[in-house]
Amino acid sequence: MPVLGYWSVRGLAEPIRTLLAHTGTEYENKTYDMGPAPTYDRSQWLNVKPTIDLDLPNLPYYMDGDVKLTESSAIIRHLGRKTGLAGATEQEKMRIDVAESLYADQTGSFVRLIISPNYESDKIPFEADIKDKLQKFATLLGSSKYIAGEEISYADFLILELLDRYESFSPSALAAFPTLKALQTRLLDLPGVKARRDSPEFKKISTRLFGRMAKFGHGEESY
Repeated sequence: MPVLGYWSVRGLAEPIRTLLAHTGTEYENKTYDMGPAPTYDRSQWLNVKPTIDLDLPNLPYYMDGDVKLTESSAIIRHLGRKTGLAGATEQEKMRIDVAESLYADQTGSFVRLIISPNYESDKIPFEADIKDKLQKFATLLGSSKYIAGEEISYADFLILELLDRYESFSPSALAAFPTLKALQTRLLDLPGVKARRDSPEFKKISTRLFGRMAKFGHGEESY
């Protein structure tokens, strides 16, 4: 059975977990807890890291027989190709590439904010810029059903997680973007995704958008 390893948070792994849920793929969801402040002990992972059969041990990792991958983008691309969710035409593949690049850029901006020592002041311009960031996805989506066109792709699961982050940070973020809100609803209504969101496994980490060190989206104080 495949194994997906990551911290016991949503973070970089949740789009992968969502894809696996959508495709009905059985796998072991191996999670590692980080300790609380002030030390944020990572020994649960660091103690086993040298023993795992990976060329570049890191979180997340995905292992399935001869497939042994790290780096979240490499994992979700592999699974997208394997499950037929990586685009069928060159046009679809180009749209996926653009969406994935936007996701990476905007996730990087989010992470820089939530670990910033000036979070309280930095969050003001960040929130003001959310509309411009979402407009890029709205433009790419256009009138299509999914981000690549009329067929779902792995990029949709990246976008779903990003939209959740923005709404959690700024509850009215999607108010001006009905097509993105409709995309979010469409994805959440997929049977596998709905089952994932309704599961005790997801409910346990639903508020843990990021790790414990984050100044936003770190979830409950003790776990």
